[in-house]
Amino acid sequence: MSFEDQIDETSVLEEQIERQELVPFQGDELAAAMSVSGDIFVTLTGVCNAVGLSMRPQLRRILNSPPLAKGLRRIALHTRGGRQQIYCLRIDRVALW
Repeated sequence: MSFEDQIDETSVLEEQIERQELVPFQGDELAAAMSVSGDIFVTLTGVCNAVGLSMRPQLRRILNSPPLAKGLRRIALHTRGGRQQIYCLRIDRVALW
């Protein structure tokens, strides 16, 4: 069983977005999304790739930290492979991470 299979999907809320854009970050581009409530989220995978971290241990770390977990969402984003549910972190939680 993979780590992704072990995550309780019901513990990570889903968020509906109003718009999605690519934003520059550390010489790369990250997918960012604005929710219908006006919150901004960035993809966890994108940030991890940009700073050289493995996503799975970081996801585990976020889930084990209540202040960080409050800002974690699964968001349906447009990707090269089509629309996919992606783990995203609310921008105001990135500095805490």
